[in-house]
Amino acid sequence: PIELVFIGLLIGLAFGARGGGNKFAAHYEPEKVVINLTKNSGAGSLAHEYWHALDNFFGKKRNSDYAGKFLTEKPRVLMMRDGSKDLSVDPELVDAFKHVVDVINSTEIVKRSLNLDRTRSKLYWSTIIEVTARCFENYIIDKLGETGCQNDYLANFTAMGDWIKSGSL
Repeated sequence: PIELVFIGLLIGLAFGARGGGNKFAAHYEPEKVVINLTKNSGAGSLAHEYWHALDNFFGKKRNSDYAGKFLTEKPRVLMMRDGSKDLSVDPELVDAFKHVVDVINSTEIVKRSLNLDRTRSKLYWSTIIEVTARCFENYIIDKLGETGCQNDYLANFTAMGDWIKSGSL
């Protein structure tokens, strides 16, 4: 396992200040590098949105023309036009992201996420960007739980009954 220290990632944090009518509890804006937590339901979303910010930070840091906005979209060392490897992001870190994506793709979470997407016109829940963010928030919950702590503002569970009532499942 690799212990990662993230230095130099400056993220804006807004509380219900990035437009109205959003049906999501929170969102990350890659162009502005801002996490918005809605006034009434943003609590519990910070870890999820922070993962999006990290994923985006490393995705944008790559120099290759073939890079996406998020590292999880293409978690491998990419080639430059001149045939050299893009080393703008440490290959060990890229390998760590690839390992996370590979492990997640070997589980049932993608299938369950596709089930959530069955009524949508475009995939959302099953995209690797969203699946990894949900897995990260669960990782944070587990790590806090190991110390006997919880932080419902950082990350919290939605009860299965609430998912069923909302029509998401």
